Amino acid sequence: MALHVMDEANRCLQCKVPQCQKGCPINTNIPVAIRLLKENKLNEAGKMLFENNPLTTVCSLVCNHEKQCEGHCVLGRKGAPVHFSSIENYISTTYANMMTNGPAKSNGMRVAIIGSGPAGITIAIILARYGYQVTIFEGKDKIGGVLRYGIPEFRLPKSVLDDIEYRHLELKGIKIRPNTLIGSAISIDDLFRDRCHQLHCQSSLEQVYGNLIHSILRVKLSEMFILALIILITPTAIGLVNVLS
Repeated sequence: MALHVMDEANRCLQCKVPQCQKGCPINTNIPVAIRLLKENKLNEAGKMLFENNPLTTVCSLVCNHEKQCEGHCVLGRKGAPVHFSSIENYISTTYANMMTNGPAKSNGMRVAIIGSGPAGITIAIILARYGYQVTIFEGKDKIGGVLRYGIPEFRLPKSVLDDIEYRHLELKGIKIRPNTLIGSAISIDDLFRDRCHQLHCQSSLEQVYGNLIHSILRVKLSEMFILALIILITPTAIGLVNVLS
């Protein structure tokens, strides 16, 4: 383990009211992640991070930590804050290399996700955990949206996105249809004829929230599914889009 990661972890005060967590748009339980790392429970820390945020590896690299988690750290008031970005990157990268589980048991329902930006990827991963058979339709030849085409390589290496595609999408049985424009190559009616439940994933906060809720109400999914989407997807996917846009 890199010494500076443990040095940073040991600086954490384990505040009873963690301001770092309040500063995180997706409410990452930073003190618990650090405590688990110090207790040599990296797998538990990694699982917790990925369950809260499937794109935790990406966020460790591109989030505006200076104004969010690290910017709210109480140590930063008189000195240097705990650099959680380094800790999160170490935990998520190490844990991701051990993620080889296959798809969850299918519940028989299919979902079509239009767009493979941060919201689309996040929603796909979460739905796959609950057994939904997910297909992502992407207009370009590679997944990622703004992550791939809007962030330079030195800030977010494309290898990180390729790893997400393999470990979090392909291994989980999520299908990807690249170079497929919905509206020209395939119509919305075609998706519904295929008995897919449609989720639009746009790039801005209002568009994601509006289209997501509209689609849920339109296809009249179950109460449990609506609750799962609102509780689990909205804080993560919409929070990420708000951070990265």
